[in-house]
Amino acid sequence: MVDWINYGIMIVDMQPNFLNSHREEKKREMIAAQRDLIMNGLELEVPIMMVEYEEEGETIPEIKELLPRGQNIEHIMREGKTSDHDTAFSDVRVQPWLDDRKVNALLIGGINAGACVLSTIYSARNRRLKVATSRDLIGSPGDYELLSWITDLIEIYGAAVEDSHVKLIERLEKSKSQGLPKFFTELTINPF
Repeated sequence: MVDWINYGIMIVDMQPNFLNSHREEKKREMIAAQRDLIMNGLELEVPIMMVEYEEEGETIPEIKELLPRGQNIEHIMREGKTSDHDTAFSDVRVQPWLDDRKVNALLIGGINAGACVLSTIYSARNRRLKVATSRDLIGSPGDYELLSWITDLIEIYGAAVEDSHVKLIERLEKSKSQGLPKFFTELTINPF
């Protein structure tokens, strides 16, 4: 039996208060990479979910403006008072929405890599979802910390990490156009 991959894109906590602790250059890089991934996802009709942390307000306009609610686009504001509030999966609406669209693999972007992104990847892997990201789709305050968390993503949680989101888009487009299975087995996992 062929193991087909059905992708979804998840953008986690791209909210002003979280972004304030990032260098301007990194903010611009992340926003541009996420916008590019989202626009390609929309073109390829990939389900996209934007998840926000309740106590931090709305997602920044540069991302939110690309994602009007629709059949394959969802906005979820998760409560901040749960014991597992760092993971997007702490909201009970996330998993059913992904299941309804038969998503079994996520491309994840967002902040902070060492908290909500890492927890979301951990939760996704525990749900047997495949996960990939890239260094320009995620961020964390300080270069050293980001490097450390990316290592954790690769080694501990089994997420594939590319240097650039462009590699993820290329593979996504190739898979969608040719109907190729096993997208994630083709990812180059190059820790540094």
